[in-house]
Amino acid sequence: MFRVLLLCVFCLYIASSDVGATSLDDLLSLASDDALPEVRQAAGFALSIALINAGWTLEQLRALALGGESAEVRSAAARALGTLRVGGAQGADLIDLLQTAEFTEERQVIAEALSRYWLDADLPLETLTQWALSAEPAEVRAAAVPALAEALLHSALPAAQLLDGATSGATAEFRQAAARALILRLQGSPLYAWTTDHLLQLASGQTLTLTGSMAGLNPQLRAAAASVLRQRWQSAAQSVQSLQRIAGDPSASLELRTAAGAVLSERLLSANLSLEQLEAMAAGATEQLRAAAVDALVQALVGAVGRLELSAAQLIESVAGAHSVESGVARAQAAFVLLRTALVTVEGQVALEAIVNGEATVVSGFSIDGSLEAFRRGAVDFTGGRASRRPSARPCTPARLVGVRGLAGSGGRAHRIREHRAGDRPGG
Repeated sequence: MFRVLLLCVFCLYIASSDVGATSLDDLLSLASDDALPEVRQAAGFALSIALINAGWTLEQLRALALGGESAEVRSAAARALGTLRVGGAQGADLIDLLQTAEFTEERQVIAEALSRYWLDADLPLETLTQWALSAEPAEVRAAAVPALAEALLHSALPAAQLLDGATSGATAEFRQAAARALILRLQGSPLYAWTTDHLLQLASGQTLTLTGSMAGLNPQLRAAAASVLRQRWQSAAQSVQSLQRIAGDPSASLELRTAAGAVLSERLLSANLSLEQLEAMAAGATEQLRAAAVDALVQALVGAVGRLELSAAQLIESVAGAHSVESGVARAQAAFVLLRTALVTVEGQVALEAIVNGEATVVSGFSIDGSLEAFRRGAVDFTGGRASRRPSARPCTPARLVGVRGLAGSGGRAHRIREHRAGDRPGG
């Protein structure tokens, strides 16, 4: 959650800058070398547009997509390449572009354009069905799903025929479109009067009767039902206790637990539960329930330190004795947030590299043993997998840049940090 907030804030900062204030060279530098993955990612998003505005050619963009210094720069160049190739292309031209696209991000941009075109083109159901059943590559079939689902939803086909398509369609893309159309048709139909309980049954893998049997064993049907449930839960006053019960039920389907866990994670951030309650949830019976508690637990722990209810040293020392992996992860992430100022410096990047390489190091007076796997995983998570790169000679601290504190990236698994010298407050 801290990483998402920082990314949003930094994107807004770049978007609100005066034209030319953030130069192409600056964006290339940030996307290549900044310590925080959120900053590299935000700069990469802005870089795609900047490359096009700067008049880069297809050949130049392809070269950068192949040889850019970081994954963020290469992705930005590939997205720009896809955007430039799309231009005003429509229909068959977009399909031709997809079939010759070289990079994943390039294909994604073209596929999104093709999907939008088909949604607006009002093509016959038969044409969309053909694309979803037989087109190559797979991105073409996937691009047809939204338009096909819409066409099936409003077609004269009976629900039983949609069910047949959702369960026995020849491709996953056709089954996905039919399942979406079926669930939307049924939930809005006075004939079937589907309730949330029906959706729960289907998303759980149970069988419902609908001119035959409708089994939730089909993954597309489970996913479609769970998606509708998630939307309902997000817009309704679904209680934390209800979401907790579903996300923590080992007998529920993965799709149902995942949908409930995603909404629960959002609700917990404003639920004002005690540390004890969040700790208990972080030790719950399922991965989805435990993961849902992590962000709120990180928030609560950082807040507790800020309110002087817990010292930073106590927080750091408690990681080793956490009652569950997720509880340890949350405590470690909170510690990384508190150590952020030190970790985003050049020295901090060197320390992170040492940890990833299994060496012992000191960060703001706290000794970290890189021989522990949890420390190494935490360091990799914090740096977005780039800790092994040479530290940037031009560090950037975006939290200070945009005047926001506490939004830096966090990461890590349960680990042990022993205090190296007296003092409770880590810092830079």
